[in-house]
Amino acid sequence: MNHLKDNMKTEILELCFPILALILMGLLQIILHRIFRVGSIITSFLASFMINFVVLAIAQSVYFHYSDLNSLDSFFRQFTNLLIYFCIAFCFINLLNIGEASLRVKILYNMSLIPEGMPSSEILKTYSADEIIKLRLERLLANGQVIQKDEFFFLGKNRQLLLAKFFLFWRKLIFGNKYPKY
Repeated sequence: MNHLKDNMKTEILELCFPILALILMGLLQIILHRIFRVGSIITSFLASFMINFVVLAIAQSVYFHYSDLNSLDSFFRQFTNLLIYFCIAFCFINLLNIGEASLRVKILYNMSLIPEGMPSSEILKTYSADEIIKLRLERLLANGQVIQKDEFFFLGKNRQLLLAKFFLFWRKLIFGNKYPKY
């Protein structure tokens, strides 16, 4: 019975690895973004994600090296924890980005800044489809992600495209073909 309790404690400890890595990732992202000014939020996220992925892999390797598990069990537990970390990090970046990406959240936030209420004409003017697309295209042009020649737009830097494909890959992996297409 004591062996069973010790085994359960060990397994719970092993599951803490991805959670601790997520906490460290968040702290590292704050440090990278605010103190060292490492690019955009996405850049600091990817840097902190990769650094913590390596730290997690090394920490688990050391831990499992000294554990009583055979090498196959050790490998699968490490793989499972890295997969859990991947999924938690995916949720983290989506939660981090929701305020920027969600029009509804932006409208509600802007309305909260004006206690006397926001006129519907202001909302329609600020959030018209033409205005939103114009602002997004300006941002894409400013970042070099899109290049404009005459009236045509072409792909520029493909970092965001790779990131978008990465997120679409994970959405498809998680939800299958039933996720909404944007």
